[in-house]
Amino acid sequence: MEQALPEKKSPVKHIWRRVIAAAIAVILLLNLLLVNAIRITIKRTDETDTASAATNYLADNTEYVSMSALQRLRTLLRQTEQDRADSFEGHYEAASVAIAKGDNAAALDEINACLAIVTPVYGGYEDLLMKKGCLLALLGEDERAKNVFSEVLDRNPKNADAMLLQSQLYLQNADIGKAKELLSAFLQIREGDANQLAVMAQLCYGTGDHEGTLSYGRRSLEKAPSEDGQLYRAMAYAAMLQNGFAEARDYLTHALELLGEDAEMLYYRGVCSLSFEEYESALSDFTAAIDGGMEEGLVYYNRAVCYLAFEDWEPFRADLERVVELDDDAELKAIAQSLLKELGGTGQQQQ
Repeated sequence: MEQALPEKKSPVKHIWRRVIAAAIAVILLLNLLLVNAIRITIKRTDETDTASAATNYLADNTEYVSMSALQRLRTLLRQTEQDRADSFEGHYEAASVAIAKGDNAAALDEINACLAIVTPVYGGYEDLLMKKGCLLALLGEDERAKNVFSEVLDRNPKNADAMLLQSQLYLQNADIGKAKELLSAFLQIREGDANQLAVMAQLCYGTGDHEGTLSYGRRSLEKAPSEDGQLYRAMAYAAMLQNGFAEARDYLTHALELLGEDAEMLYYRGVCSLSFEEYESALSDFTAAIDGGMEEGLVYYNRAVCYLAFEDWEPFRADLERVVELDDDAELKAIAQSLLKELGGTGQQQQ
């Protein structure tokens, strides 16, 4: 029986199979790189802290972040070229990709490699330092980051980004005076957004600059309504210290809505109402402050004034007696004792 000869395999078919397989592999690789390229992004955020400001600077000033997917793909493929591995361009592209991926430690290594290659006269040296400072800040290396931003400001005293980031680092470390100085310099160069102006207003309040508190706070609120109860609180207290009781009462109402019941703010809102002889509103706030745990002679005395306006003598007497009992203000105690005497009370018994 004649055996069938095995089919001859064409070497051409084998070659094409290898070519097709290789092409499929390349396509898969390109798809994988393209998917990774598309997924990489940095989203800008409100600049409420150092990390946000650092992230925003990197988002705005890192070429890879703003590239199209195809441009990113080309960059990723270029990184495989050996002759670029130790070049400035290679390290810079690697840093850009690492920044976009959020790998801040790797990005810092690549930026340091760039700085080691170029000299301080290089045109992009300042931007490299800014990126280094931002990455250090994101890695929690605050002191090192401050030193880098100081170097930037030594080179360029008008670098607003460095001022902003340096300010937030000082604020993060509770150096309010230095934070205010730097943020003020920043706002002389740039308009500032609502959040930056709000921070400046609170820094002014923290350093006793009540006019600055109101000026920056109003500018902030003109740009956007605030959800920051502490801003309204600071503005309210600043307004009260300048006898702006109507404005202060409005700010205190906003602060209470955002922060919830607060005995101190309720008391001060009562003081504002009392200044307009609105005794019912004042009485309500003083009572709420006392119910909220405020045990000071002044709140009882001011509530007593409200009761006096209504000629409600028993609670008037009770609050004056409480002022004498608390004995936390000698002058106030003496006034309360004098009034109790006129009522035929026993203010002297508390001495």
